[in-house]
Amino acid sequence: MKIDSITKALLYNLITSVADEMGVVLVRTAYSANIKERKDCSTQIFDAKGRIIAQGAHIPMHLGSMIEIVPSIRSHIKEIREGDVYISNDPFGGASSHTNDICVIAPFFYRRKLLGFVANTGHHADVGGMVPGSTSSRDSSIYQEGLRLPPIRIVNAGRIDDTILSLLQYNTRDPQMLIGDMKAQIGACELGKQRLTKIIERNGEDIVLAAIEAILDDSERETRLAIVKIRDGEYTFCDYLDCDGIRGVEKPLPIKVKATVKNDELFFDFTGSLPQVNAGINLVKSGLLSAVWYAIKILTKPDLRINDGFIRPITVYAPEGSIVNATLPAPVGDRGNTAQRVVDVILGALYKAVPKEATAGASHSTMASICLGGLNGQMEPYIYVETNGGGMGGRYGKDGIDGIQVHLTNTSNLPIEVLENEYPLRVTRYGLRPDTGGTGEYRGGLGIERCIVPLGHSAEFALSFDRHDYTPWGVFGGGAGSGARVTVNGEEIGGRSVGVLNPGDEICLCTPGGGGYGDPLQRAAVAVLSDVQERKVSPKMAREQYGVAILPDGVGIDAAATAQLRATRKYSKTHEMQE
Repeated sequence: MKIDSITKALLYNLITSVADEMGVVLVRTAYSANIKERKDCSTQIFDAKGRIIAQGAHIPMHLGSMIEIVPSIRSHIKEIREGDVYISNDPFGGASSHTNDICVIAPFFYRRKLLGFVANTGHHADVGGMVPGSTSSRDSSIYQEGLRLPPIRIVNAGRIDDTILSLLQYNTRDPQMLIGDMKAQIGACELGKQRLTKIIERNGEDIVLAAIEAILDDSERETRLAIVKIRDGEYTFCDYLDCDGIRGVEKPLPIKVKATVKNDELFFDFTGSLPQVNAGINLVKSGLLSAVWYAIKILTKPDLRINDGFIRPITVYAPEGSIVNATLPAPVGDRGNTAQRVVDVILGALYKAVPKEATAGASHSTMASICLGGLNGQMEPYIYVETNGGGMGGRYGKDGIDGIQVHLTNTSNLPIEVLENEYPLRVTRYGLRPDTGGTGEYRGGLGIERCIVPLGHSAEFALSFDRHDYTPWGVFGGGAGSGARVTVNGEEIGGRSVGVLNPGDEICLCTPGGGGYGDPLQRAAVAVLSDVQERKVSPKMAREQYGVAILPDGVGIDAAATAQLRATRKYSKTHEMQE
């Protein structure tokens, strides 16, 4: 059946709006601050074959991680029935990239015919495990990371299975929060089924199914046309994680890629990346795919639709048992920083094949997360989870954005008012870190500082920070962004530490700045002055790195001193290049 372009566009937008509305309902009905405030959740629609049809505009890390959930359900569930709902969080079963992300998926039937599945993923603050929050780089096995669920039926013919709910409640430090979020996820699936039914009733089953096939084919054509604009060739890049949280920082942990561009197809080979480690920083294959697809989307055409058509021209190989394609029983709870570094190496490789205007300095590219857990004043358990923003890399014609989530961590900021209302914690400082953006004609964005104190109780913590030593790189002469730093009562600790805060202890989380773009001596002096006045750059950095002398009152530029500084710096730089 041929579908005209108007009908196809309308149906695509209708189906995509279902995924978006599922996300809205999930956020509005969730129990935890992690989902209702930070929006740490995602939605997706599959067809009956398990192909990705549509995604909500949510968390890139989640969306590729569900790619194998339908085949996994079919292998575990003998009969897929109308009115059932399934859950799974198995990183090695195609449901998620770590155990905290529980996927809830429901089959969609129309007139007793299975047409597809509606699904969503929510990051649950705690699913058991050795630390509050379940996520730690110190884990040495997946079995230390909480409850691991194969696909199981949680709703049976329209009725929630209380036995499964009890199983979940007995394996979390905060049962009320987990069950509240789980019911919100089930409700979001129900809404998705209702909306899809209305679309088919209004347009007809044959037309909708034919439109889906046409939409997927269109996405493939759009993706191939975008890939053709990348220069053919082989491009390599290597970047590093600081440490694994156990061995320490004495050994860099490489992630390496060879990207091959051939006509309208892309091939990625991660041979040479570190073998998997006995620490929670490993990444499963579905998480690797999430990172690859995201990187291609932002590098080529950001409005490309990630669905089954999008992924057809893309081939990804990673050796089994490597840090980017881990196998059982590898721990994967702290996989986020590894996924972020995958994005960096792909961008670093393909920046060599695209116009200068399409490149940027590296962003902070760390999860920068903290989990705090303990008992509140009513002796009830709580789990606080937060990923913190940092600096985005400077890009052609624009500075990097300050204090923002980048790449795969698209969660929202948790407002201080909400944090202090929900948890027995106090935020003592929260703001941008001056001088942390990489220098350049276009400055890298600034990192942030957030300091937290537990009130009247001791709290366990687990950190997931990277980019301490291998800081975000700049491009075309731009400087690197400043690295991450974490302190407890002023004493620096490792970014993958676990420990206990006593009442009144202050933990300060300092995130990296983004890398700069271009020669800092080409930055407009008035832009440097504005940075100084906004306290993003110190007068000292303005003078030493940008060659701009700020008047003592801070309201103007010493033009003569600036001209001399820049002339000297230019000569010095030329001399160094000749050496």
